[in-house]
Amino acid sequence: MEVSGGPAASQGTLRGVIARMPSVSFAFVMATGIISTAFATIGWTLLSVLLLVIASASLVLLALALLWRFSRFRAQFLDDARDPKRAFGYFTVVAAINVVGIRLYSPDAPGATIVLAVLSVPIWLLCSYGLPSNLMLRPKAGPVAADIDGSWFLWVVGTQSLATAAAAIGLGWRDHAIAAFAVALWGVGGMLYLMRATLVTLRPLALLIDDVQW
Repeated sequence: MEVSGGPAASQGTLRGVIARMPSVSFAFVMATGIISTAFATIGWTLLSVLLLVIASASLVLLALALLWRFSRFRAQFLDDARDPKRAFGYFTVVAAINVVGIRLYSPDAPGATIVLAVLSVPIWLLCSYGLPSNLMLRPKAGPVAADIDGSWFLWVVGTQSLATAAAAIGLGWRDHAIAAFAVALWGVGGMLYLMRATLVTLRPLALLIDDVQW
């Protein structure tokens, strides 16, 4: 009788998990970091620190998993980037990085926040310009608008997380240039929110018109 299991089976299972890793995986880090910040605000220090440790460790592990997926399962990675229902999940990477950075912020030691914010900038730029372009050029019949859903608001979430991190750094350094950058990002996030809200609201109407038989 053949017995399944062992290191090979475990490795195969892990590879399967990495291959199927959802683009929104970093939402766990984002949510945990937000709750940690909320607990810190109301003085629940122990719970806040515990959640911060969980969020930070998860951020590192998920980042390694994402790099592994990009390296070894690039086809699945790019399939997600071409799917309008999954592509914008990659903005949770930006949000997760900055949520942890904001929680780690201290006026006396802003280094971690700065490093994480700077790290998130190229990811935000890549997602902001690469994902929409990729969707528009995807080899699929039919308009992208037909596949718009609430996940597109993650573009707003990622943008506003970077704006919040920049605002914290600018306030701590009393730097008007960084503060202006934060306000500009906030404005971009607000514009994106209005655009996404309009598209999501109009989607049912577009589908209804498409279904009408003339």
